Amino acid sequence: MAIFDLSPADVLNELKAGRLKACVVGLGRMGLPMACVLAEAGFNVVGVDVNREIVDLVNSGGGFEDEPGLTDEVKKWVSAGRLKAYTSFGVIEESDVVFIVVPTKAVGSKPDYGILYSASRSVGEHMNKGLLVILCSTVGPLITERIVKRGLEEASGFKAEVEFGLAYSPIRATAGRVIRDLKSYPRVVAGLSNKSLELASAIIGQTTSGGVVKVSSVRVAEMVKLAENVYRDVNIALANEIALICERLGIDYNEVANAANTQPFCHLHVPGLGVGGHCIPHNPYFMIDYALSEDIRPSLMITARSINDSMPKHAVRLIVNGLRDCGKDVHGSIIAILGAAFKPDSADPRYSPVEELCDELEVLGAEVRVYDPLVPIDTLKDMGYDAYEELEEAVDGVDCIVIAMPHSIFKENLESKLQEIYDYMRKPALIVDCWRILDPSKVRSLGFKYRAVGRGLEG
Repeated sequence: MAIFDLSPADVLNELKAGRLKACVVGLGRMGLPMACVLAEAGFNVVGVDVNREIVDLVNSGGGFEDEPGLTDEVKKWVSAGRLKAYTSFGVIEESDVVFIVVPTKAVGSKPDYGILYSASRSVGEHMNKGLLVILCSTVGPLITERIVKRGLEEASGFKAEVEFGLAYSPIRATAGRVIRDLKSYPRVVAGLSNKSLELASAIIGQTTSGGVVKVSSVRVAEMVKLAENVYRDVNIALANEIALICERLGIDYNEVANAANTQPFCHLHVPGLGVGGHCIPHNPYFMIDYALSEDIRPSLMITARSINDSMPKHAVRLIVNGLRDCGKDVHGSIIAILGAAFKPDSADPRYSPVEELCDELEVLGAEVRVYDPLVPIDTLKDMGYDAYEELEEAVDGVDCIVIAMPHSIFKENLESKLQEIYDYMRKPALIVDCWRILDPSKVRSLGFKYRAVGRGLEG
């Protein structure tokens, strides 16, 4: 009997008996961890990805070093015969439930759902009656209905909630800890019908200790995920704007925020080089685009995106100003960028604000070096960076170092190496601390010129 014809209790019984097969469409940064979590929950899992290299890597139990713990999980479930990857969507024909976890993004300020629509049609072309489809990609308002449902119905000839079920459960997880988050965070679940809601809730509930948050419609679930990321984007933008004012006042944002946050209703975020990653720079545009289509101007969201996107350029201004104070021009200066990942303690440099920072400096004629002990050097070189494996090599003969990402290893060790770093650099030497991780008095006492985001010259 097809899964859509079963009760939630029957589904759980089938799962405990090891008789259910799940297919994960999209084996990327969220899809592959999701496949591992489903295998742990008792599913026999097949994964589909159009990238042959990823499929071969999964089936060989290969390395996924940019996500901690993922390689071990993949090896475990591949070895156990509970996980296998394919490039063909034909495996959907033997699946009971399909999870769509393909990337969605914004190109400029416009959402791009091309991959999602293509994946939905491919699922539809191979699905049987009675399948349950659970969308997990982040999408804008109405996209589950207008793109996923439409693609499935057009390609299959089946009608949603009559001949197959469709639910939406956006993934809540952060790169660098995806598996842990998937297993522990509450999962929001919605269905096009109550039947799909209950079936999807029963299944998703087996993958997380955080429980399930059932909401009344997929439109609510779509807005929940977007609201979470818009909240962060807006509050980071507020922190960045306050930080700029602190610079002009000659005071330290950290001192302001720490004192302000002792008030129970104040939760100032951390300012810095900008917002990177696969979600926050993109997801607000999903909501903005819909609002504009309905003649609603979400001015706060638009402004937040503009502020956060402007921070690499502000860092460049600090560098130019600091070098001028050293009697140097940015043109011809050698600058070492410490940290290239998109977030602290991550090994993933994709969608990092550091990329724009480097591009801006190179346009101005600087020679830019990059050092990140967490990101494989081959990855950095493939991205076009002049990358170094050792800190000493990266800072040798440079005019300026920029702390572009506050990795824990930098917070713990960099300050103790300042004298050594100073000796390697061309004098006068400049440090630009985009995340305020160094003690400015110590930096200056060693002879450095110093600039920082959110910290004035007297701060």
